Amino acid sequence: MYLAIVVMLSLASETMLARQKKFDPSPNAEVYIITVELGEEVYTRYGHTVLQVIDHDNKRNHNFNWGIFDYKDPVAFGWLFFKGILTYKLGDQNYRRMFSHYKQNNRTMIRNKLNLSKKQKAQLFEIIATNLRPENLTYSYQYFFNNCSTIIRDYLDKVLQGRICKTYCDQRTTKTFRDYVRGNLNYPPVIVFALDIFMNSDIDQPLTKWQEMFYPLKLKQYLAELLAVSDRGFFTEGSLLSVDEILHRGENYSSSPINSFHIVAILFSMLLLLSFVLYWKFDSRFLAGIAFSVWGLASSLLGIVMLVSWIYSEHGDLHHNANLWLFWPSDLLLVWVGWKFMTRRRFRYRSEWNLYFASHIGAWLVLVVLRIVGVVGQNVDQILYYLSPLFLAVMVSCYRLTDRRYW
Repeated sequence: MYLAIVVMLSLASETMLARQKKFDPSPNAEVYIITVELGEEVYTRYGHTVLQVIDHDNKRNHNFNWGIFDYKDPVAFGWLFFKGILTYKLGDQNYRRMFSHYKQNNRTMIRNKLNLSKKQKAQLFEIIATNLRPENLTYSYQYFFNNCSTIIRDYLDKVLQGRICKTYCDQRTTKTFRDYVRGNLNYPPVIVFALDIFMNSDIDQPLTKWQEMFYPLKLKQYLAELLAVSDRGFFTEGSLLSVDEILHRGENYSSSPINSFHIVAILFSMLLLLSFVLYWKFDSRFLAGIAFSVWGLASSLLGIVMLVSWIYSEHGDLHHNANLWLFWPSDLLLVWVGWKFMTRRRFRYRSEWNLYFASHIGAWLVLVVLRIVGVVGQNVDQILYYLSPLFLAVMVSCYRLTDRRYW
């Protein structure tokens, strides 16, 4: 369960302390979006978006951040995030403090002015002012569909009379949410390994450009491709976003090129190969028992987390997981089998043992067939490709080992 909490926390948006300031801007105030590019820490791997309103007449600088959350109790926060009932809120950040924070973390900050009419700005300011009311400050956060980037997208779409959605809601991309999980959260590689197993087919559908704007860098890109919109809702000459203003040029925190499935497959293959060689040559059962136990422990924990997530979490992308065909909560049995084999303990043969391992192999075969024919839409290709040989080696070995009256 703790592993699941850590994994889900990797998708949390970032935040800093923010203080509320009076928001009553003049009609001449200017509106910007500030895009903060990827950071080094796992919770910064999607970047961040801030809506800035500079009111020169009243000498105020408002920086609206929809990523404020209470993390004083990490355990409670992690559990709520895992449950899918996390509450975030809007905060108005101090610009100097915000700039200093991101500069200290050496992250690139880019500012673009939004070319809005006075009427559009007035509508946007009214929306923000309504959001700043105490009863409206909080909202139910969802990392793909309701975050710091999508809220700004939705507000701008409203004041631009739906032009953003009309342009992008039907434009398909070649990317999926899983592509972003694999590409952005592969730092360190173990995070994406766990997420790839825990997240289901809900994240495997091709995204529209509208959906892809959950990602701050894509929000900036697609807004920059739009023309400004008149008060009557028609595109005009001139871009919606001004040219980039680099507030700070930081380091390019690229994703790790290491595929975590390679690491797991190589290490466990070496363990299995060495254990089999020692067993055949010297009748040494120690490493083989360790291999069975390690697989059984990992498989059962993964299965338990997926099952608990399905029952208790409100995150839809943690439900109906096809990987439950491969990872069974009952695989804790293999820890006992490995210990028996390693310590040369004897036990009477029962046909149920072989039935269990044969059923496990059968379930794997069903998953492979369903994936090939397209019934399973979840992208389990990496898992099947890299882990199937290891799974079959363990299952067949356990089947053969229990297919005798005594060990």
